[in-house]
Amino acid sequence: MRSSSATLRSNVLLPTDEEHVCQITFQYWISQSGVLMVRLQKHSDGAIKNIWDDSGELQNQWKARTITVNSTENFEVGIVS
Repeated sequence: MRSSSATLRSNVLLPTDEEHVCQITFQYWISQSGVLMVRLQKHSDGAIKNIWDDSGELQNQWKARTITVNSTENFEVGIVS
């Protein structure tokens, strides 16, 4: 089976706090050899941090996930497979 990759990236988002929460909800298909990562990139220094990932342990099925993203400065979120 042929593998493929994709990247989705958000617009620039404002900092989060107790009143302003950022949650991302998504559904994804993961195969036996797939890995999906959610990354946060801060705008001040461009540093990229992996904040969530999943691999193909439970293979060939749809999954759903909601993650909460916290940042004290402007940021972008990327989903990479």
